[in-house]
Amino acid sequence: MSLVKTDPYLFDEYYFKHGCGQPYERTDAWLNFFGGIAGAIVRTIQPRTALDAGCAMGFLVEGLRARGVEAWGVDVSEYAIERVAPSVHAFCSVGSIAEPLSQK
Repeated sequence: MSLVKTDPYLFDEYYFKHGCGQPYERTDAWLNFFGGIAGAIVRTIQPRTALDAGCAMGFLVEGLRARGVEAWGVDVSEYAIERVAPSVHAFCSVGSIAEPLSQK
């Protein structure tokens, strides 16, 4: 049995509405949460680039980019990637880190 979940229906609308404690959508609560994480990453690690594997709707990618990090995201969920904010949509894609990445 493979540990890689590639079934796009595993992370569909139902999952994001019911599987994360509170609905996982673009709200102040989620944006503030990931903004705090992005701030901590920048303060402690000071990365120039970052990959968010399992980026879902790109909230961490958005927070990192707002802080000057060249951040990218990948997620197996087409549902989630379709909901990435327009400002970071070009930096988030459907895919799996189990497959070769298009860049270093």
